[in-house]
Amino acid sequence: MSTFETTLKGVFKFYYYSPKRRRELAGISEILDQILLHFGDIKQVRWLSSNERTVKAMLSNYEVVVSHLEHDFVAGSRADDANRAKGYHNVIASVKFLKFLHFLVDYFPIVAKLSRTFQLDDYLIIELNDHIEAAVIHLTQLKHHTGKYCTQFEEKFDVTNKTFGEIKISTRNVQSVDMKSDKDLHALIDGTIKYIESRFKSLNENPSHFFRYLIFISGHWRGI
Repeated sequence: MSTFETTLKGVFKFYYYSPKRRRELAGISEILDQILLHFGDIKQVRWLSSNERTVKAMLSNYEVVVSHLEHDFVAGSRADDANRAKGYHNVIASVKFLKFLHFLVDYFPIVAKLSRTFQLDDYLIIELNDHIEAAVIHLTQLKHHTGKYCTQFEEKFDVTNKTFGEIKISTRNVQSVDMKSDKDLHALIDGTIKYIESRFKSLNENPSHFFRYLIFISGHWRGI
């Protein structure tokens, strides 16, 4: 995860500090007839929401970015810039990166939705368990059923020709592109579930149980 995040931050800075590259990127998006989403940095504050936006932007801009990076190191730009472009291209034009990117676009909305729920003032403490359980269920489902974007990846990736659409993809050090058998993805999901359950286990202890009891008693007396 940290290596993936470092790559996203690097790509963001590669374009953020160069108006010329951003113009070139916009030009390629017009040629490919694609809408170019804004690249945002991954922030320490509101890390989860910024990550969610960044992976969505990277996926939406993927073909444009890969095409530009390839052009940048082939077309003869400055040696330092060309090396950086080639380095980023080698990473993101790999099945490992692309597979994880699609997974995260399925994964982040689940945990981000739970996070936003806890930021609202509309819920009683005893109501939050339902949202926690829903998040755990949806995360568990990702282990056994490919999500929307993971399905799109599996449909678009040509294993035989090692291509994703028109883009040639490196499959080095990757044994399988099957999401459901990926132990690393399962470990991330299991770790997330473990953290969620540990972080909010106090909701299943007093005084939460006491609140449930009070509501039950209150409802019982109102019914008399």
